[in-house]
Amino acid sequence: MEMTATGFSRSLLRMLKVLALPTKILRQELKDNSKYAVKKYSVVLGVKDVYTTYFYQPLGVVFNKVSEYVKHIQSGNVNVYVFYIFIVLIVLLFLAV
Repeated sequence: MEMTATGFSRSLLRMLKVLALPTKILRQELKDNSKYAVKKYSVVLGVKDVYTTYFYQPLGVVFNKVSEYVKHIQSGNVNVYVFYIFIVLIVLLFLAV
């Protein structure tokens, strides 16, 4: 039995099609209301960006949630920030000993 490049790549494409989620849009324009005379035929192929969809967008959602929480802690008062630094230094002092 012979293994060609097409036969080998077809199985890989079937497995990776689940991750890539390709899209295919077919359009055709007909001449003068005829079913068979095609004036223009176009195919648009696209592949969804896997990294953006499954990594960067969820990471952005997490960062937005964390920033909403941190926004409530920050009051804009310098005295409160100095107090936060003081508390952290005291905790680090006790952990170092």
